[in-house]
Amino acid sequence: MQIWGIADRLFGKLTSTKMRLLLDVFSVIAKGNYNFALRNAEEYEIAQRFLLYPNPQWDPLLSGLDQESKRIAKMVYDRYCHIARHNLIDRSLFTAEEREFQKADRVPPHYHGIWKYPFPLEESVFVFHNGLTYVPKKNLQAKKGTIAIDGGGYYGDSAHIFSKHYPFEHIYSYEPNAETAAKAWEHIQELQLANITISSRELGTSPLSMDKKVGLIKLDIEGAEFAAIKSMKKIIAKDKPILLIALYHRPEDFFLIKPYIERIAPKKYTFKIRKLNPNHLTFETYLIGYPKIKSQ
Repeated sequence: MQIWGIADRLFGKLTSTKMRLLLDVFSVIAKGNYNFALRNAEEYEIAQRFLLYPNPQWDPLLSGLDQESKRIAKMVYDRYCHIARHNLIDRSLFTAEEREFQKADRVPPHYHGIWKYPFPLEESVFVFHNGLTYVPKKNLQAKKGTIAIDGGGYYGDSAHIFSKHYPFEHIYSYEPNAETAAKAWEHIQELQLANITISSRELGTSPLSMDKKVGLIKLDIEGAEFAAIKSMKKIIAKDKPILLIALYHRPEDFFLIKPYIERIAPKKYTFKIRKLNPNHLTFETYLIGYPKIKSQ
């Protein structure tokens, strides 16, 4: 067991972006020859929080969900517990569907030609549209002419998708890293997407209000999702926007966000949980909520 303690000190505590990338490259090489990959520091830190979460409340989370959502929620939780306990990640935990998806690049080819992105294009954005592909078309059309809030704007990739493929009048993209926000703005200008505004405001620090009706809220903001939801509770209660919320950063978000939304907008939403990254055991697990409409 001593060797695993040494490995844990070497690999479990790294926080440098460069070292994380180095470990990711090593894992890619390893998984080509073995059925294991080294865990990285970020997933280990998150997994520890899940393993040590004192009192998981499953019933409020799973209530009203479809069977696929229940399966995914249990699967992701079990995977986090595995990551928290092991230095080598067993890739046989991937489902057959995930392994099949990993065999080919599913991102449409034209995105590779126009998108300035420092890493491989993410399927969660360019294939699954942050979960919007799981929202019925009639629910999307009901939001025509509304505005979208993109929390965790990164390089403007999600805002680009929302602008090009969906009927939102304007997209407000929030990226608190000023350097990244500047690059996003540069790219959005090059693409001549006039209905996108980039902001470096940090969501969740104070209540947010908008002048126009909000039709979409997407949040993937490194563990600040619950705080952001609370800061927008009046918007959610009034406008009933489509919700795309990352659940994978903190167990508090995983277990508490859905019940909280159900309290501020009771019986107004249909919810699903989907994992939008087939190349990773847990990342990009999203809560997808869309308001019920009369024809349902």
